[in-house]
Amino acid sequence: MDSRTTSLIHIKFDEGVFEIPSLWIHDHTYSFFRNLIAYEQCHDTGRPPCITSYDIMMDYLIYSPDEVAFLWDCGIISNQLGDDDKIPSVLSNLCKGISSNDGFYYRKLYDQVNHYYYDRYRYSKAKFKCDYCSNPWANISVAVAILLFFFTLSSTVFVTLHVFNIHTL
Repeated sequence: MDSRTTSLIHIKFDEGVFEIPSLWIHDHTYSFFRNLIAYEQCHDTGRPPCITSYDIMMDYLIYSPDEVAFLWDCGIISNQLGDDDKIPSVLSNLCKGISSNDGFYYRKLYDQVNHYYYDRYRYSKAKFKCDYCSNPWANISVAVAILLFFFTLSSTVFVTLHVFNIHTL
């Protein structure tokens, strides 16, 4: 992460890579964020609420303890609660009952991620890797299938050219 990034809400996305500042989750995280969200909801600034949007964004990113573990490995989340199972519920409960009519602070980021994800070439490449190259045996079978296709195609072309040469004589 960029050393100049000091704000918790400063999330960036560039070519498939998120830059997310570290978040410490401990016993007081829920009440701290709920108070910030309440303050944000009470004071209309004319701009999208950034803390509410941050909590919604983190809720989008974290659905399961596996994602918590991944973000912990990346240095994004520091879990002081002790159990990875608690974090998704803490984040999902933060914005319950909160009005999000003021807009979404990360709208541009959300659009960038969707554009990146739904790019046809990138999506097809990722799907191919996931479906056919998930382990070494799958890699070998894909390589063999490509070779068999190449040999079949070349033999078909060779036989076709040979047949046309016989008939032209």
